[in-house]
Amino acid sequence: MPNPAPHRILIIDDEDVIRSLLEKFCRQLGYEAVVAPSGEAGIELLDPSLDLVLLDFDMPGLNGLEVLEHIRHTEPYSDLPVIMVTGNGARALRIRALEAGVNDYLTKPFDLSELKARTATMLQARRTQLKVIHQRNRLEQIVAERTVELRESLANTERTRAFLEESYRDSLHRLSIAAEYKDELTANHVTRVGHFAALIGRKIGLAEPDVHILSEASRLHDVGKIGVPDAVLLKPGRFTPQERQIMERHCDIGARILSDSPSPILHAARVVAKTHHEWWDGSGYPDGLTGEEIPLYGRICAVADVFDALTSRRPYKEPMSNARSYGILAEGRGRQFDPVLVDTFLACEPDIESIQNHFVTDPDQTSPLRARNLQQGVAEGEDGNQSSSDRHLSGV
Repeated sequence: MPNPAPHRILIIDDEDVIRSLLEKFCRQLGYEAVVAPSGEAGIELLDPSLDLVLLDFDMPGLNGLEVLEHIRHTEPYSDLPVIMVTGNGARALRIRALEAGVNDYLTKPFDLSELKARTATMLQARRTQLKVIHQRNRLEQIVAERTVELRESLANTERTRAFLEESYRDSLHRLSIAAEYKDELTANHVTRVGHFAALIGRKIGLAEPDVHILSEASRLHDVGKIGVPDAVLLKPGRFTPQERQIMERHCDIGARILSDSPSPILHAARVVAKTHHEWWDGSGYPDGLTGEEIPLYGRICAVADVFDALTSRRPYKEPMSNARSYGILAEGRGRQFDPVLVDTFLACEPDIESIQNHFVTDPDQTSPLRARNLQQGVAEGEDGNQSSSDRHLSGV
């Protein structure tokens, strides 16, 4: 390892003899001496590489105390050790110097051995001080580097979280359209139901996080139709009592599919899947709940789902107008639907139309299985329009 650089000592004294003596003293001890004949010159020679200042007090121009105060108030010299070497031994001056921040005080004429000991002590303290400063700076550097790394890690975590959330929402969306593909033939049905439900939720004052949960959960309202046989699910005509009983099982099937999840959305979706066919007057299914026994999310989804079913084109029926569908909702107020929620929804016509215009039904999306069943139903003389409308109004 290379030898460390010699300590650098700044000598500030207006007396040539003392200045020369101190310079020779420093060189003999292996130190590098920098000399200044005045306080002003000493200030000009201040440098971060200095390790110690030997400072006279009585000097023309700036005296020793003024130079000391400048050192203590100027970065990066504020911690620089200073020994005041002066012929003024007054106690009051010593106290002033100590108050101003001098590290040691030596009166002239001084003993060189004493000066040597005090200088060595100050330089050792300086080495320790510089080591602490170096360690502090290194720690600050490490903290800064770790902070940058942490910020990058947090940014990556946030990007990952956003990706996972988007993937999660996409998975929920695809789960919701899995059942609808055979029956409703369009992903836009569940999307509109989610937006209609969110619209109602906001209007009645739900907090935005709850609105988000409601919107996502409502898209899964008919996920239980996955478990309904195609022969029943895709039948274009009226159901027999046995077929209706099979169809009504989709509420319990959906609740079972969505049960036991820690996700708030799936927990809410289970409630919606189970209760969106309950009627305000208790004549719905599967449990015959009445009024506010029906969970709020289920009551909201019931309004959103029936309205979209009425106003949507299906391969087996033409869409009803908004006006007629509003009238049907109003007729069901207090019977099938929560009166407050119906009134809230009916007061949102511009928002409803905006959602409909943004998520338009594609009338050309027809599955081969649905088309075959439709043809069979028409051949048998079934009235597809009437039966399908009845099915929507009766909640299947």
